[in-house]
Amino acid sequence: TGALLLWALMVPATATAWTDAAVRTVHAHVEVAPDASARVALQASVRIHGGWLEGLELAGLDEDLVLEEETEPWAVDEEGARYRPRLTLRSGGRVQIAFPGRSPRRGTVTIGFAYRTSLAQRGTEPLEGEDRVRVSWTLPGWSAGLEGVQIEMLVPDGSTLGPRAESDSGAELEESAEPLDGQTLLRWRRAHLPRTLAW
Repeated sequence: TGALLLWALMVPATATAWTDAAVRTVHAHVEVAPDASARVALQASVRIHGGWLEGLELAGLDEDLVLEEETEPWAVDEEGARYRPRLTLRSGGRVQIAFPGRSPRRGTVTIGFAYRTSLAQRGTEPLEGEDRVRVSWTLPGWSAGLEGVQIEMLVPDGSTLGPRAESDSGAELEESAEPLDGQTLLRWRRAHLPRTLAW
């Protein structure tokens, strides 16, 4: 498990720049190949209560992540205005997101980007009498509680949902698995993810 912290950068571009913002929800789509390499597309919706959102830092992501150059990071607000965030990869699975030029302000802005990682080192030994292993991907905890969190995993055909974590007991959680074009699509949706809880 890790810890994912997202906060508005408070270093202003001018003496009067400031922001009051909070992440409201996160969606993750993870495509897992038979060799356990994975493409992760993250989407976070941020509610800006005041000021301009000049930047964010995400910490605790996969430590071996490589930003996907062929997929441009994007951001769009609730009125459809588009922004061009710039991403910088830091050590320890940290990604800095900056908005050079025009920055989003009051309202909700949704930010998305993709990266690649490997889940092989997180796999178990083959299950007894089977040729399958269990792999996992974790959405690390956030600095504030989130609503309507969704994780999708597109995995090799024949994959199944793993057992629920102890921390999921009592949670309003939806799970499903369905075949999709020779693969299996696993879905999880959680009504509320408490602050700092990895999932």
